Amino acid sequence: RLIHSVRQADASISRRHGGTGLGLVITQKLVKEMGGDISFHSQPNRGSTFWFHINLDLNPNVQTDGPVTGCLKGMRLAYVEPNAAAAQCTLDVLSSTPLEVIYSPTFSALANDHYDILLLGIPVTFTGELTMQQERLAKAAPMTDYLLLALPCHAQI
Repeated sequence: RLIHSVRQADASISRRHGGTGLGLVITQKLVKEMGGDISFHSQPNRGSTFWFHINLDLNPNVQTDGPVTGCLKGMRLAYVEPNAAAAQCTLDVLSSTPLEVIYSPTFSALANDHYDILLLGIPVTFTGELTMQQERLAKAAPMTDYLLLALPCHAQI
């Protein structure tokens, strides 16, 4: 048997800590009744760690607020990214949102329109300070409510 009540290495433990292991026996029986398993790891003078696994069904009566991306419904996002692989990864993620995504590989090819969000990829070849991109940022700022810069990841550099 995995866990036995009232069986401890030292009887003074129950006096000092106020327990006989009965709680663990009850827990073990409950977990087994639920079709699960319980286990532990113990070291003398160090303590014990107990864990259990059970499978539970989701409650079909729980009401949710809907997807967290619901606030993006009806919003337009312009995405400028010269790196095709990076663009495809990001577009895949964005496709699971209610955003209307307008993609362009270059800023100059993007229609001069207003976008709720403008996600501007900084080219991998960019090594200078952001002030070198000042002209591009100055053109982008009036086109959007939120200007986000996507910096290259380590794998692209």
